[in-house]
Amino acid sequence: MAGLEAARVAALRGHQTILLEAGTAVGGQVLAVARAPKREDYASIVTWLAGQAKKAGVEIRLNTPASGADVLALEPEAVVLATGATQRLPDIPGVKLPHVASTVDVLLGRTAPGRRVVIVDEEGYFAAPTTADFLAERGAQVTIVCRYFMVGEDIDEGTRSDLYARLFARGVIPVPMTRAVEILPQGVRTRHTFSNAEALVEADSVVLAFGGRAHDPLSRQLEGTVADLKVIGDAYSPRRVHDAILDGTRVARAL
Repeated sequence: MAGLEAARVAALRGHQTILLEAGTAVGGQVLAVARAPKREDYASIVTWLAGQAKKAGVEIRLNTPASGADVLALEPEAVVLATGATQRLPDIPGVKLPHVASTVDVLLGRTAPGRRVVIVDEEGYFAAPTTADFLAERGAQVTIVCRYFMVGEDIDEGTRSDLYARLFARGVIPVPMTRAVEILPQGVRTRHTFSNAEALVEADSVVLAFGGRAHDPLSRQLEGTVADLKVIGDAYSPRRVHDAILDGTRVARAL
């Protein structure tokens, strides 16, 4: 989103702008967010920005992963890196077992979780509960293990109430104040935050909601080779959608 907004604003300000997109579509992880129930409107953000960027004259090249050499071959006067984030993995045993996936993997259909699913939430925002909503709507039995006082603690109260109503109606079980200490083939071993009591939550699949980690493979390759180099959006620091759009606007206005 940050790169798309930067390209749109840069083109509006008269710059010849090329957007290199590694994937098959622009929008990044917002496309995953838009797959969850009641969050479909997020897709309209991508549609509008992409349409406006093209109208402003941005050349969008899809399926174009770029190395530093690829970027320099275009002879740019300025480069804005918006290479996004990768999913952060927790440092707990069993995290790389084959039945473990991320919320993004689930929402984009990269994996098909089993009937019983445990979502381990360390983010405290929308990823875990909306993915639970997505899976429960499709018939899965979902448990959310969360170390916070409540699932979705950082979601505003009104939105959280509506989300909770759907989750409880679909049988989703929240287990707050609890940490995952080990992922096993048969489920997740948990420990209560305050009592230290341990339990095994059985599961066919485990889904992780641990937020993102900045993915910036190009800035070191390009440092000192272009007059103006910026890293924005999740590539700088994973945050919310509005932060990414603000990053894109600011950097483009400073070109």
